[in-house]
Amino acid sequence: MLESGSRERMQGLDIASRERMQGRDINSRETMQGRDIGFRGGESQFERDHRERLTNLDINVRERLAATQAVDGAAGKYQNTLVNLNNNPNINADDREAQIQAARQEYERSMRLIEQLFNIDLDWNDPVEVTEDAA
Repeated sequence: MLESGSRERMQGLDIASRERMQGRDINSRETMQGRDIGFRGGESQFERDHRERLTNLDINVRERLAATQAVDGAAGKYQNTLVNLNNNPNINADDREAQIQAARQEYERSMRLIEQLFNIDLDWNDPVEVTEDAA
């Protein structure tokens, strides 16, 4: 009988020990799962933020390219007009000057429109200052 009581006691201790270990295992898994969910949530937010920054950079690059192309187009049109006016011997000096002024005004209107469309300042009168850092 003593052996039986001892066995039952040992089995009871064994069961209690297993239950404690199982409880710790469950707590550990829940803790790890919570950390994993937190990590994944943070990682997802990071990925969303990163994608948004890349998208904004892509938009900025495309806007710069579009603005540059618009400026190049307006400048090219103005230059072609000047070349054509200056190469035409059939235009007298007064008419040529009036056409050059009209072309200049058209060019300036185009530049103002580009500034408004792209929210930029195209001030060509200020010299660009090169610093040692930029050089």
